[in-house]
Amino acid sequence: MKKLLLIVTNVDKYASGLLTGLWLSELTHIYHKAKEKKWDITIASPKGGHVPIDPESLKPLVLDKVSKDYYDDPLFMDELNHSKELHEVSNEFYDCVYLAGGHATMMIFQMMRILKKSSDSNMNAGKWLPRSVMGSVDY
Repeated sequence: MKKLLLIVTNVDKYASGLLTGLWLSELTHIYHKAKEKKWDITIASPKGGHVPIDPESLKPLVLDKVSKDYYDDPLFMDELNHSKELHEVSNEFYDCVYLAGGHATMMIFQMMRILKKSSDSNMNAGKWLPRSVMGSVDY
């Protein structure tokens, strides 16, 4: 079984106090496709635990059916809000490491030495390291 590591943010607001977080569809679409293919999926974040969702990504014109279905799924939301800490998964090998986007994501990735170690190991092993648009800005 192939293994997928989805890396998300724990940042919930900008320095100004404006709320932010994970852009939900940046996670749910790859999660959905990986589930269809029966991949083993791990969701991790810098601190582990709760993953805030950017309220802008939940607005009706932005929230698509796939993302809404996952947002309404208590099992998925429980998994999302019990993310593993990055250091817990840094020595594991994954077939794919995906950096899920959102504005908050851009605020954390440049600080993540653990992420660099994990991604370097995966790239050296010939594994995938796709990134969403915002997930790659600071990396």
